[in-house]
Amino acid sequence: MTTHVDVINVMLAGFPSQADKFGKHNMEVYVRLLKDIPVGELEAVVVQLMADGGDFIPSISAIRNKWRELSHDISQPTAPEAWETVMKEVRRIGSYGTPNFDCEPVAATVRQMGWRDICLSEKPDVVRAQFERMYNQNVSRSDQRAKLLPEVRRAIEAGAIRGPQQIGAIVRQIVDKEQ
Repeated sequence: MTTHVDVINVMLAGFPSQADKFGKHNMEVYVRLLKDIPVGELEAVVVQLMADGGDFIPSISAIRNKWRELSHDISQPTAPEAWETVMKEVRRIGSYGTPNFDCEPVAATVRQMGWRDICLSEKPDVVRAQFERMYNQNVSRSDQRAKLLPEVRRAIEAGAIRGPQQIGAIVRQIVDKEQ
């Protein structure tokens, strides 16, 4: 059975001139900060990063970003597509109905703006521009949340983290705990 260590060793084999500088502590940190990625997915990401080229061992950040990029739901609509989905619901149920959206950023944006306000607006171009701006912010927030380490996400949800300094402190605790 392939492990995270095996995958990282394959990655190191692709960078032989740097592999000797990659110590035990580096391996522990990589494994610790990548362990939430399923081994098969991690292997695919590492192989893709190696195929993309580069002169240096991919950083943890590069690996996590590529994983998010490759596992990101490509069916998520663009802002104009999301707006069209909203308009279909407006035509289907009107301002007194309850809309149904499969895409969470669309649903969140509609909740923020107010369904009746969207339906009854006399300035649809203004509402569309506001919707698209807010939708893109919600998508960005969703992507940022998806990139968080599970421990950091749990700490934020529990209210234990309120700023960037606290996130750094949590990450240091995670790394120190593994040493």
